Amino acid sequence: MRLLFEIDRKDYPENGTVGKRPSVRGIILRNGKVAMVHSLKYNYYKFPGGGLNPGETHEQALIREVREETGLDVIPDSIRPFGRVRRIHKGWSEDIFIQDNYYYFCNAKETAGEQALDDYEAEEQFTPEFVTAQEAIRTNAISGHGSKEGSRQFAVVIERENRILDLLCRANLLPDTRKNGDAMKQDQYTEKLTYSVRSMEQLTAGVWSMVISCPEIAEQTQPGQFVNLLPEGGFTLRRPISICEIDKTAGTLRIVFEVRGKGTKALSELRAGDTVNMLAPLGHGFTLPEQDARVILVGGGIGTPPMLPLAQYFGKNAVVITGFRNADAVILQEDFAKTGAKTILCTDDGSAGRSGLVTLPLEEEIRAEKPALICTCGPMPMLRATAALAEKYGIPCQVSLEERMGCGIGACLVCACRTKDPDGTEQFRHVCKNGPVFHAEEVVW
Repeated sequence: MRLLFEIDRKDYPENGTVGKRPSVRGIILRNGKVAMVHSLKYNYYKFPGGGLNPGETHEQALIREVREETGLDVIPDSIRPFGRVRRIHKGWSEDIFIQDNYYYFCNAKETAGEQALDDYEAEEQFTPEFVTAQEAIRTNAISGHGSKEGSRQFAVVIERENRILDLLCRANLLPDTRKNGDAMKQDQYTEKLTYSVRSMEQLTAGVWSMVISCPEIAEQTQPGQFVNLLPEGGFTLRRPISICEIDKTAGTLRIVFEVRGKGTKALSELRAGDTVNMLAPLGHGFTLPEQDARVILVGGGIGTPPMLPLAQYFGKNAVVITGFRNADAVILQEDFAKTGAKTILCTDDGSAGRSGLVTLPLEEEIRAEKPALICTCGPMPMLRATAALAEKYGIPCQVSLEERMGCGIGACLVCACRTKDPDGTEQFRHVCKNGPVFHAEEVVW
């Protein structure tokens, strides 16, 4: 997980004994507020979480710690990494204490149960609250923390939590109602959301390709996930964009996007050497079979880019069918050809490739040799028709949905879509955190 910042007190002997204990902490956002644990005895706020028990995974520890400290039940498939903070200072039983604190976005069930505090937590009088970032930062910053005042270890905790809150505000994930003079000045750690643009290329009149240098992000990214970019110029909402290429060796991500408004217009004006504010990787990607499986990839319009990482993964075992309005809108054909996949191009007016819909060659390829999987992204009518063909021939199908988004992490609830469980029960799920990739049979078409 990427390092957000480090707090090193340098108050320890250089070659002393070292003690380590990693911890996990949950970021639960709801209606412009964040779930935190308020110590009523010492009047400070912290994110719910704590150390890992032997044998626990991060996810298991997060679910346990949040439930114990707040009574909230974390929804497992909502857990998404945000970043880690390293604290280093003089230890208690060791000379040097090093702790990596792993922060995860997550959602929790609406109804809270009872807390299960240990003796220390009960002594602190931990109480769960949904609080604004402004109130938590202000409370932590003022004096009045009782016997904890002057404690170097306590000061590290307060600095860590306030810096995370400030980072969430600067990323527009929490409302920032502080006056300019109250906002934190340490911009060096907010730079961890800022990445260098390696290259920019115009593919068509309205479509651009951007390569972003982000080694730690690229290492974590899977096909089907997306990035959320904040354009410069006073914009408050990020722009979600699918990932077109993942180069773990070069440490880069490539995105291809269409200019549709002022925000994407601002992104298109970036050039090599500029920086971009990015949250990534986000969402649930494709679940893939072995590389030697035959797959058919179907992309339509600006939904074509997320098919490229899949074509690179399956190579000659993939058939790539792409559809566009006309020849002027065609993109990425050379990139697909380089993967070794069989490529079929369709345009609505026949000005390039085959004339007609992608579903015609799709059915031909299915009849020629039944694939192990169909993956698709593009306009909803195309997705619906592709899913119908997959169902007709009994082929697993995964669809990447496109919806308007606000936060990109499941907090704002803008990108809800209708889905159904295996028993037929319908429910609304969120494209940003449950998707954007769903099994076709889950979607209510």
